[in-house]
Amino acid sequence: MILIIKVQMYEAKQDSVMPLTSLKNHLKYIEMIGKRNKYKTYLFNDHSNEINPREFIKKLNHQPKGNVPGFRLIITYDEQYSRRHMFNHILKAINTLEVHNDEKYDWLGIFHIEENSIPHVHIIIRALDSITDERIEFYPNYIPKIKLLLEEEIQKNKKLYQLG
Repeated sequence: MILIIKVQMYEAKQDSVMPLTSLKNHLKYIEMIGKRNKYKTYLFNDHSNEINPREFIKKLNHQPKGNVPGFRLIITYDEQYSRRHMFNHILKAINTLEVHNDEKYDWLGIFHIEENSIPHVHIIIRALDSITDERIEFYPNYIPKIKLLLEEEIQKNKKLYQLG
């Protein structure tokens, strides 16, 4: 039903800014794709569905050096779902994971379609709690949890998709 095709941790080497640069370049790349192809790119998080990536980049720039700056997931569905449904699935899955782990992620979702590809969502999570600014970890065992949460959301709403 859902395939998470890539998870990447951007880890800083001593006093290196390379991981931050990688995250920022990834955001710029997605933005560029959105401008050059016929499909619109949508940035969203748990507060808004119209995000300015520059604000997120500012936060990345102000993180302490020598820290893991963030994590990136790419979520691709093997069936066509509307952007709104994908947003809702991801919002609920991340919120459930935050509650379970007693953390508040500072994250950005990027929905886009490249030419000849199915819609997918990039999720970038800063490695700092958005409330306490304390370091967070994003462990590999979170990936199957997110996948299960997304699949549960799809199953719960399957009838709605067939109606609408």
